Amino acid sequence: IPSFFTNKDITIGRDDSKLSIQTYRNAINDIANISMKGLTTKHDVQIFSQATDSQNYEKLKEIDPYLAEYDRAIANLKKLSVPPALAALHLEYINLVAAQTDAVRRMRNAQSDPIGSTMGVKQYLEVQDRLTVLFEKFLDVFGKFAV
Repeated sequence: IPSFFTNKDITIGRDDSKLSIQTYRNAINDIANISMKGLTTKHDVQIFSQATDSQNYEKLKEIDPYLAEYDRAIANLKKLSVPPALAALHLEYINLVAAQTDAVRRMRNAQSDPIGSTMGVKQYLEVQDRLTVLFEKFLDVFGKFAV
């Protein structure tokens, strides 16, 4: 999975207080919840699967709103002030979101690039596994700084 961003691309604050960690936690939850609001009836990978199984590639257009929301989430994650104690996790998170976006873009282009879309599916699944591990790390840190 490629890395798209470095520390220079994110906003690292100066405060590791419990309040700062809690504020960050709330903000990152809001970004995740708002970015996909209204798009949860079908997952992007389900749309891809249905389109390719039926060879109805016109259905792939349904992925476009997901891509727009992923891009918006990335922009918001870049602007979010991150407590220094969470900078490494935040950087990993934003890179995984960018990798997921890249994977979904590859799947979106299944008709013109079937091999690339297959690579996108593989990358998507790997990102999901890594996100699960990352969320556990976030929960561990949030637990240590519980307000």
